[in-house]
Amino acid sequence: MSEGTTGDGYIEKRIAKLEAILYNLGKKIEADISDLQTRLNSLKHTGITGLLTDKGRIYRMLSSELKTKYAVLNSIQTRVPVSSFQRFLRPSPVTFIALIALLASIWIVFSVIQKTQTSPVAPFRNSRAFTTEGKVISISDIASLLKGIKAANLQKDLSRWESRYSKDYLAIKEKK
Repeated sequence: MSEGTTGDGYIEKRIAKLEAILYNLGKKIEADISDLQTRLNSLKHTGITGLLTDKGRIYRMLSSELKTKYAVLNSIQTRVPVSSFQRFLRPSPVTFIALIALLASIWIVFSVIQKTQTSPVAPFRNSRAFTTEGKVISISDIASLLKGIKAANLQKDLSRWESRYSKDYLAIKEKK
């Protein structure tokens, strides 16, 4: 009981100290902001030609620092800054429209690919024998060839596996 009480007291003291630090930091940033505003008011915005001059560079640097100070002060005053991950997850209408457009374009591309895709394999004929250059090849010949390839793969016999293919296999145009 006393251990929990001292732990809670310690945490309360640390929180009070952190709040005092944040308060002092906020006051310091407010003073910096007022100083930056007076310095910016003394400088004139130089316009487009000021992009190349030193005064334009100083003006841009001070205005950027002023924006940063305002963001830090806002974070200190709200005490709970919004993380970049939470900002990323915040839904917006643009996000929904972009998601719908992305899904629609994926669907269109996918449907076009499906329509234009052709089968590389010729359709199977119901006949029991095939002919190639005057030779008749039966289904059993094809089955025994495939069994030989499978056996060569399982036994890791490269010479037996290569013997199941034609010597000019790589030179044939329509090997697919």
